[in-house]
Amino acid sequence: MPFPSEIIREHRIDGTYSLVLKKEDLESLYPRMFRYKLALLENYRIVAQFRTNTYEYTPVIPIKAESVAYEHFEYWTERITAGHEKFVEYLKRQERLRKHVYKNVPSPGNDAVIIQGSSRPDGNCAVMASWIMEKLLLMGMKPAVFYPSDMYILPCTGCYQCFNYGRCVFIDDMAGLYGAVKGASFVAVCSPVYTNTVPAPLKAVFDRFQAYHAMTSLGNIRHSVSGLFLSTAGRKGLDNFSHIVPVADAFMEISGIKKKGQVLVDNLDQVYDVRSIPGLRERVEKKVDECLK
Repeated sequence: MPFPSEIIREHRIDGTYSLVLKKEDLESLYPRMFRYKLALLENYRIVAQFRTNTYEYTPVIPIKAESVAYEHFEYWTERITAGHEKFVEYLKRQERLRKHVYKNVPSPGNDAVIIQGSSRPDGNCAVMASWIMEKLLLMGMKPAVFYPSDMYILPCTGCYQCFNYGRCVFIDDMAGLYGAVKGASFVAVCSPVYTNTVPAPLKAVFDRFQAYHAMTSLGNIRHSVSGLFLSTAGRKGLDNFSHIVPVADAFMEISGIKKKGQVLVDNLDQVYDVRSIPGLRERVEKKVDECLK
């Protein structure tokens, strides 16, 4: 369903060009969020755009989204009316560049995703991730495995520019993960407890899925994805997971993943090896079955 919008400024230039500025109501996503969309049309076809939204601007900054949108409208109108064809060509080049950079994120052909959040490639989380991988392969699925600690991932800066075009402004390894999750019906996340939460590289992944939330919300992309969360803790007691579980749940919620199960394994400082825990592998495999029903 499209978001409510209204034309707040419009101007026709020389019978060829026209400028249209729209205000779009995104309050269904966040309180007081509005997006301003300025479009340059040539013979009724959009050839350049500028977008901004209210969440880009902090209280300290003396400018706001609405004033920025109006300033762009006035500046574009002035330059194009004065016959500055080079300015129009510049806008067109910028639009082509934006479309190239913000092109649709392809799926690598997988139908499942495993995010192995531990920095140890041979640790207990890696062992449980391998169990999931083997189970999915036996079921005829094509899982894609991601290791955040080995990926180039810039931290989210909270700029909210992803809500302008539905894409993150950063160009890094997250694009492949977005595409993989978009094409998956099952996502498993494995993470050890680090200072009561997830390791820093995995937290960076979670935070950057704000852009995935923007992409799916603005593009009205909806598909059924089941989620499974697995975590390990050195100390004894399930209270060791009291912080990490809500963090993982928040990630799945913002990503449109319906969590259907979790496996929490504590006391590994004493047990040492998850492979020595009777019935654990079978429990993990059963959770995968339940998620995929």
